[in-house]
Amino acid sequence: MRVNPLFYPSFLATFISLALNSHSYASMVRDDIPYQYFRNFAENKGRFFPNAQNIPILDKNGRQVGTMMANISMPDFSAVNRQSGIATLLAPQYVTSVKHNKGYNEIEFGYEGSNPDAHYFPYHIVDRNEHTKYDFHVPRLHKLVTETAPFPLTSISENADGSINASAYQNPARFSQFVRIGSGTQWTRNSQKNQTLLASAYQYLTGGGALKISSSNEHFLLFRSSVFDTTYGTPGDSGSPLFAFDKKRNQWVLMGTQNVYSGENGELNGYA
Repeated sequence: MRVNPLFYPSFLATFISLALNSHSYASMVRDDIPYQYFRNFAENKGRFFPNAQNIPILDKNGRQVGTMMANISMPDFSAVNRQSGIATLLAPQYVTSVKHNKGYNEIEFGYEGSNPDAHYFPYHIVDRNEHTKYDFHVPRLHKLVTETAPFPLTSISENADGSINASAYQNPARFSQFVRIGSGTQWTRNSQKNQTLLASAYQYLTGGGALKISSSNEHFLLFRSSVFDTTYGTPGDSGSPLFAFDKKRNQWVLMGTQNVYSGENGELNGYA
C-alpha cells in the first residue's frame, strides 16, 4: 500500500488528512444484513434519525447481531454534501475534501428524494484553497450555507513535531466510537470473503461503524475495517469524512478524511 501522508492545520482547529495517489474510497459491507441498513445510516433515515440511540441491528433472518449508537446519539450527517459525500461543511462558507477532486465545482446539502418541492441550492466553489504540497483543500463557497450547520471539528492538536497525536484517539475513555459515510463503488462481502458488485461510483451514500484503530504512524491512523464488524472503504469516493464521538465534549466531531485502503480483499483503511 503506497501512501502519501498529508498534514494541514485548519484555521478553525487542527484538521489532518492524507492521500493515496489519486485513488478514492467508498463502501464494502457485509451481506447478511439488509442492505438498506447501510443506506439509511448514511442518510439519517428510518431508525437512524439524528439523536437516536440503542438501535438494534438485525440480520436477514431477523436475529439481532448488534446495537448501533449504544447510549450515544446518532450523528446528523446533513453537513456532508448530498450527491456523493466527498466534502463536508466545516465552517459556514468552507468545506473540506481532497485536492485531486477537480471535477466538482459546486456543493448541495439536504437529503436525496424525488419530491418535486425538494429544491436544493447549489453553492459554487470560488476558491479551492489547495494545499501547495499535499492532496488536501478547504474550498470557499460563494455564499454562507444556511440550510445546515458546520460539523464540529476535533479539538485534538498535533504533537510538537507535527505528527498526529495518535494516543488521544486510541483512548476509548475519550473517543469511544468512529463512523464513516461515503459513496462510490458499492460491494457486499460474505463471511468467506466472496464479493458482489452492486453499483458503480456516486450512485448513493452508505455508511456505518464502529471502526477500530489498528495501528498508527506519524501521519495517519490505520483502522481495521473488517466488513463483519464495520464498513470497509474501497475505490470510488475521495474526501469522505470520518467522525469520532468525543466523550469529553459529549458530541460527534469531524476527525479527518479517508484516503487509504489495502485493496479489494483487504481490511485496513487509513485516516488522519
